[in-house]
Amino acid sequence: MSKLFVIQLGYLDTSRPGYIRMFFRLSELSQHFEKNIMKALSTITGIFTRDYNNYEGVRPIQIYLLRTVFALTLVFIGMFSWSTILNFEGAWKPVNAVAFCMWAAYSTMSVLGIIKPLKMLPIIALQVFYKLIWLSIVAYPLWIRNELAGSDAEQMTNDFLWVILPILAMPWGYFFRSFFTRRAQEHITPGNALN
Repeated sequence: MSKLFVIQLGYLDTSRPGYIRMFFRLSELSQHFEKNIMKALSTITGIFTRDYNNYEGVRPIQIYLLRTVFALTLVFIGMFSWSTILNFEGAWKPVNAVAFCMWAAYSTMSVLGIIKPLKMLPIIALQVFYKLIWLSIVAYPLWIRNELAGSDAEQMTNDFLWVILPILAMPWGYFFRSFFTRRAQEHITPGNALN
């Protein structure tokens, strides 16, 4: 910026003070603009940088995405499952009842995921795995045989394809390190197992 200032200063007509004042105002504006750009770039790069102080090495962008997934789960799956449960009349088919109860339970627990996203990663893992299993054993065979369109499974398939959001939001490395490695097991000792 200072090199530009020196080069431009050479072109100024110093005999006219109005031009000098206008140039300094433009220079101040460009410095202010440059500071704001640098601040924005710092913020943008910051959300993609691992945060060991606040999020145990998980990138803030993944925390924001997790909170978004938990909020969407609470709103959409929660509204659908709870309204079905509360407005249902008659006797439930046991398998349907299990599905709606599970959806209602994990969508309600998503409130905790909004507050403490890293502690509630098993709910995201549950969402990912059951949807991928269902898509693999129900939707994929129908799709291969060109029978998915117009079938009873079509709408559920369209809903379950949104599984891409929790897959992208999940900090998979952190999840496996935290729940499946020896270091994770060392945190649970007989002395602190009840705490």
